[in-house]
Amino acid sequence: MVPRRAKWNCAILRGTLVKPQTTGNARMRRRGLMFGLGALAVLGSRAASPASAQEDTATICVTDLSAAQPVSELWRDVRRTLDGWAGTVDSAPYRYEVTLYTRDLAPDGRTIVGEAVRSNQEQDLPLTDESGLLTLPTITALLSLEETHCFSASRSATGQVALRFEPDSGGSSDRSITGTFWIDGETGRLEALEYTDVNEVSVSGRVEVQRLDAGAWIARSWRVGLTDPGDSTRAGGVREFGGVVTAVNDASGTAVFEDGAVGLLTGVVYDSTQSGPLVGAAVAFAGTDQWTETDARGEFSIASAIGGDYRLVFGHPRLDSLGFISQAVPVSLVRGEETSVALAVPTLGTILEGRCPPGTLADNRRVLLGVVKDAATGIPVAGAEVVASWQTIPQALQSYSVDDQQAVGVTDSLGTYAACGVPVGRSIVVHAAHQGRMSDFFRITYGPTTLQVGSRERQTLDRPVGRLDLEVAPQGSAGTVVRGQVTDAASERGIDGAQVRVVGTSLATRTDSDGAFRLADLPAGAHSVTVARIGYRRVRHEFDLDSGAVAELPADALAMPPGVLELAPIVVRAEGVPIGSRHLALGGFYERREMGFGHFATREEFEEWSPSVATDVLRHMPGIRVRPNPAYGYGGDARRYLVGTTRVVTMASSMGLECPALYFIDGLYAGNSKDQNTYIDAILSINNVSAIEVYSGPTQTPARFNWPGADCGVVVFWLR
Repeated sequence: MVPRRAKWNCAILRGTLVKPQTTGNARMRRRGLMFGLGALAVLGSRAASPASAQEDTATICVTDLSAAQPVSELWRDVRRTLDGWAGTVDSAPYRYEVTLYTRDLAPDGRTIVGEAVRSNQEQDLPLTDESGLLTLPTITALLSLEETHCFSASRSATGQVALRFEPDSGGSSDRSITGTFWIDGETGRLEALEYTDVNEVSVSGRVEVQRLDAGAWIARSWRVGLTDPGDSTRAGGVREFGGVVTAVNDASGTAVFEDGAVGLLTGVVYDSTQSGPLVGAAVAFAGTDQWTETDARGEFSIASAIGGDYRLVFGHPRLDSLGFISQAVPVSLVRGEETSVALAVPTLGTILEGRCPPGTLADNRRVLLGVVKDAATGIPVAGAEVVASWQTIPQALQSYSVDDQQAVGVTDSLGTYAACGVPVGRSIVVHAAHQGRMSDFFRITYGPTTLQVGSRERQTLDRPVGRLDLEVAPQGSAGTVVRGQVTDAASERGIDGAQVRVVGTSLATRTDSDGAFRLADLPAGAHSVTVARIGYRRVRHEFDLDSGAVAELPADALAMPPGVLELAPIVVRAEGVPIGSRHLALGGFYERREMGFGHFATREEFEEWSPSVATDVLRHMPGIRVRPNPAYGYGGDARRYLVGTTRVVTMASSMGLECPALYFIDGLYAGNSKDQNTYIDAILSINNVSAIEVYSGPTQTPARFNWPGADCGVVVFWLR
């Protein structure tokens, strides 16, 4: 029962609304359950007989005695129309051409997020949703309103008269329907019915009526909205369906009514990246199958037979290559009216700035864009990580040392990614990963105006953007093995303890006493390995790997030239240069900080925290958790504090326990934070620390520090 909005001082003839009938022949079921199109559309011209004018003897609640017409007279006019309407349901004299639709609306109840439209020719159309729910009051129920409802009348600013009805609080109706009959203030004709019916499902709707030249009435249009509190699939939105009558024909096929009006949207799309119109762009109402293309002037037009509040989007293959996704533009269409809109593509600089971290768009840097899809289904994958890896050689260290660099992009809801800051002229390895699935590895090289992908594809670029689409699939690399032998280039003897790493991955190993090594389960594709050993120049070798293959790397490619590193003299000047800044520059600290991945603190910055031990600094670093050790002093555990990261990658870390981070000191692996033997406050004095880097997971971590076990994160200390 709808709550009372006013106190009614009148006597009411008690009664109940007639429930929809569920038995009987098809015609009676249509009339009992709901308005069919005949029941909805045709308001017959048969005048009410005196015997049917029961409203003259019924008591009507009146709240506005100064209304333009007495409430009882308004109800009598409405009832006469409803009574004639009921008579024409059985005669069904017309056939109707209708446009029907079903819509999903946003929680605001207006914005269209999904729509399906179809055109039909019908004689009598039941108006239900897919589940067969009752959507419109029965004619019998409307004729019985005087027995269960109170009425009030008022005049609107447009001159219409509103005859409102509301359940009497003392009535016994098991349905709660409220609404308004809208009546022309000059002619007294019924124009529309609006209503709300709250039962198991909240239903609200509107029917607009129109009188034909022959004297009969039709429902010009109707819409019904359903909100089911128990339906979680619509996330607070509304399912709406309805229709518009576009033509009415009599039994002989003669048209007695026609109306082909539409809501028309016209516009133009301008491309700021090329300073001209965007030709061949697809322009669409989001969530519908209504779309068109721009012409040679970038202009378009698109129509809606229904009208409503749409979201307009546009796209173009060239924009896809830039990773640009247009934002939805709200547009409102009204049948019989034209609306115009102007759309624009931002400048290239604006597009890239929106996708790339600060500092990654230097003149000698490029952007790699693309889409990641599932290899089996072709569906774009959201949340996939695309890693582009390469190595740089610090000038002062020549070929003895390299810095591993990465550009990481994460795909959005449409599967697009942007890996920014990729250098020109270097061999770069690219791959994508998502929830245990991985793509092949690709080797790319940017030139000043080109992008080379492998040995076959070569793209000519007119902007600093290249494209590489990737597909991820469950790893099928079981049985894939890479092996080889690292030797001294002068003596040809095997080198013990050399570090062999696969660029762009966390795979690494060390050679045995004969210089041999073995790496298993590499993904297929293009790879690079680097080999490092103190006393030797670092070497690098590129190779291609097929799935399931065993690759033997050539011995001459892994021969390491002996050498002693000679550094240029270091001149110390008292110019206020931070202590250890040269050391940090050689280690790549400042370059990684500019890339925008991870968290960084120099001595000048963390001294403001007045630390006495290393954990005093770590507790200020984002992504690091430091807490007292409950086992301190027991069983020889000398760790006063437990150190880990906030990343959740294991059941233990999801329960609030530490996810151990890897420690590196001056670029060398020093253990992990879980090991009692590497308690950082015991092995490192904060007075000797020049800077700290923190990475919260493998996608942030540079390849140089992305060792096995880096899933939780990495902490790098640089000494003074």
